[in-house]
Parts: sequence; structure tokens; C-alpha cells
Amino acid sequence: MKNTALLVFILSFLLVSCGDDSGSSASDSNEEAEISSSSSEKANRDSKSSSSSSEKANKDSKSSSSSSEKAEKLSVINKTISGMAQGPFEKGATVSVYELDTNFQQTGISYETKIKNDSGSYSIKLEDFKSQYALFKVNGRYIDNITGAKSAYSITLYAFTDLDNHDKVNINFLTHLSYKRILYLTNEKDIPVTSAKKQAETEILRAFDIKDDGFDDAENIDIFGKDKQSAALLAMSVLLQSHLLDENLNNRLTDFTSYIETYGTWNNEETKTEIADWASYLSQNTAFEKIKGYIKK
Repeated sequence: MKNTALLVFILSFLLVSCGDDSGSSASDSNEEAEISSSSSEKANRDSKSSSSSSEKANKDSKSSSSSSEKAEKLSVINKTISGMAQGPFEKGATVSVYELDTNFQQTGISYETKIKNDSGSYSIKLEDFKSQYALFKVNGRYIDNITGAKSAYSITLYAFTDLDNHDKVNINFLTHLSYKRILYLTNEKDIPVTSAKKQAETEILRAFDIKDDGFDDAENIDIFGKDKQSAALLAMSVLLQSHLLDENLNNRLTDFTSYIETYGTWNNEETKTEIADWASYLSQNTAFEKIKGYIKK
């Protein structure tokens, strides 16, 4: 289809062009017996009743085990987390970190800090977080990848992470598009966190015709990085923003997450075609080189 072909084209261009500048580095048997006497039938009924109770207890045990596997483990967190909010978000944007319980619901405990510069850098000290699972949120104005100008409107991006495994947490379009899908897979499908996270992030990349070729966790990827996965994140960011005025970007992000959360796919063909038409136009007017220039600057 037109939109798929054009998306592949623009992704290939951005991946190759960014890579050229930075180098390439991311699954009873039932036992039946014929019973002739009434006492045997009674014994059989009793046996079936006992078996049914046993099966129920086994299911309950499996359910309990599955619930505990979702959160895998819990630990108290005392550490300083740093990272980049990309956009990038400009100086003064707010970064909030919310503690999550074993059901991945907010506990009411949170910390807040401000972006330190226009590259989106932040640092925040967490004390006595009683779970390593946290939800990061950044809200503020950002630097438009397409024009290089500061946005007139604020946007909000999220990132779900395991703080036991991360001292650095980047908040970006990939972490944002995947966080609701991760929580859906853990809470509704009883998939362990690590597996749910990998599945969700792979599904997001697939929606943009990007093959997950051993990519790192989304919160480790940096659009300023010097590898293929960084180029892929940059390509996603450019495609999502495309021709939109910034007040409409939040709507596009909301539309995407609502599609992907339950089904793991993005089937909005109208929006895909819209993005593809924009990409096709720019490819004929050498505008991608300008976009690269804005990002470098």
C-alpha cells in the first residue's frame, strides 16, 4: 500500500542518513472407567468432586503465582536518576516520578524536578521508594525536530521503568507509546514485566516498519546517540511530529496509544497515509537534510 511503502522509504532515509553521521553501533489425559455398581458410581462421584476441588485449588495457586510473577520482585529504592526528556524538552519543563504498587497503580508518593537545559537533561533523587517500578512523566514545551523552533504548546510524555535495572531513564516517544501497552500486558494478560516491556516496545517499532534488531530498553535509547536504534527513535519522532501544529501532537499520541494498548497494533490507515504523504512531499524537496541540520544544531 502507498502509506506502507512511503513509511518504509522515509524510515530508510532517516536511518541511513543519521547512521552515516554517527556510525552503526540494539511459549490430561482424562481417565475414564466404566462403573457398574451403584456404590462404585458414588465413589466415582466423590472422586470427581475431590478432583474438581483439587483442580480449583491448583488454578487458584497458579493465579496467585501469576500475579506475583507480574511484579517479579520488589525492593526499596534510594538513588539518583538522571536522563534526557526528548523532544528534546526545553529548560524548565517538569519531570515527575510516581511510585507504583504491586498492581502498578500509583501509591501517591512522587518526586518532581525541572529540566536543566534545552537538551532535556534532568536529575532527580529518590528516597525510600518502596517499589522499583515507577512511572516517569515529563510535561512542557519542546524543541520541534522539523523546524528547530521551540514549541508554542506543551506536550506530555511518559516512561514506565524498573529502577533496579536503570540509573538513567530517558523519556521519549518510544517509552510513551509503549507504557500503556506494558501495563495492559502485565495486569490483563499476567505477563511478567520484562517480557511485557520487550513485547510492547517491539510492537511499537513494528508499527513503523522498524525491525527490532536487538534494541535496548526504550529508556536507554537517545536520539543523539550514535547507533541504529538511536536513528530509529529519531525517525519515529520526526514521523510522529510531521506537519502537525504542536497543539495537535498530543491528539496523535493519544490516538496511537489507544490503538496499541489492547491489540498491539496501530490500524489508523488515515493517519498513516497522512504521514506518508507528508514524508513523500519532503523527500522530493530535500527537506530531510534541513531536519538533520536542525537536530545537529
